[in-house]
Amino acid sequence: MSLTNKVFLGGLPGDILADEVKEAFKEYGKIENVEILYDKETKKCRGFGFITFDSPEPAEKVLALQHFSIAGKLVEVKSANPKVDRNKMNNSGHSHGPPHMGGGSGMGPGGHPPAMPPGYPYPYPYPYPPGGPQQQRPGGGSGGKLKI
Repeated sequence: MSLTNKVFLGGLPGDILADEVKEAFKEYGKIENVEILYDKETKKCRGFGFITFDSPEPAEKVLALQHFSIAGKLVEVKSANPKVDRNKMNNSGHSHGPPHMGGGSGMGPGGHPPAMPPGYPYPYPYPYPPGGPQQQRPGGGSGGKLKI
């Protein structure tokens, strides 16, 4: 059972109007708000929006449908999830996303160190040979002892 009175509408036609959405859903209950998201440049519907009922009961009826036909197009209806503040995604203070998605503290995908270029002779995290960048490998990097 949903605790919200807000429903997500996915797959809306590009030329849909809020009044059309309101008309299509009015039989389920009193509608407080219809929000359709539009592209700022083209002014066309981005393909999704939200409808807010005055109570959770009408939202439950709509959610039981899973799909709904509006203006000749099948629209997906799902429970609207609260907007996530991406700046507060985890408790560490980093907003790079969860570690399994490649986020966090200078690590690469999946929380692993970034890949080094092919042929890089030293393991991560050392960007230079021990002793600093002034050292050169004899024979142009073919191995051997380091010249200091």
